[in-house]
Amino acid sequence: MTISWPFFLRAVAGSVLPFYFAQRSPHLWTGGLVPVEATPTKSEHRRLVIPISTTEAFAARCWSKSTSVTAALGALIAAGIPAYVQIENRSERKEIKIDMPASLRPSLKCPAGRMANAITNVSFTHTTPLVIQLEGESSAHLETLWEQAREIKDSLTKEVKKKGADNPIALLKSVSDMPAFFLSQIAKPRPASAEMSNLGVWRKRLGADDGWQGKWRIGRMTFS
Repeated sequence: MTISWPFFLRAVAGSVLPFYFAQRSPHLWTGGLVPVEATPTKSEHRRLVIPISTTEAFAARCWSKSTSVTAALGALIAAGIPAYVQIENRSERKEIKIDMPASLRPSLKCPAGRMANAITNVSFTHTTPLVIQLEGESSAHLETLWEQAREIKDSLTKEVKKKGADNPIALLKSVSDMPAFFLSQIAKPRPASAEMSNLGVWRKRLGADDGWQGKWRIGRMTFS
């Protein structure tokens, strides 16, 4: 992945003088500052099983609206935050920023079995988030949601067309001290309102001879 000098210099300037080169919008809503002392919390895990018919119908609906599943989910999350999260000073916090991953494997031609951080991050800021409860919403509200999903899809497409050039994630290779880099984020504002993880599926293994008979399996997967 190539990094141009203008992109690299802007990134350096933004990290050294964020007040001038990486100004944060005063209207952006995020969670609280990254805490100095981490408080142990109890994790809550939920597994939601969605029928294949529902998944296929949702994907078909996204395509019929000239957007994608990833973009539509990003729009839904942005609409759901103001509806279901208690936000102080709602009149001032008018922006919702969603970070979304986009795969670069097709552009980088990574072999299917090779482990690689072949992704980029696409940020989309909703300046006037649509607050919806989903159930019982008017068709006009839902059409506005689809319009936002199409805008997100355009942003994702533009980033993928760069084929990995000026990828912000590629800047991590320039970090000499990774622990210090992450610790430097303590007590600082969060960069986005929410972040979507990678979306994907496991394909059924046909004719597998390892004794698993095509069952899904995950090995050594860690999220932090």
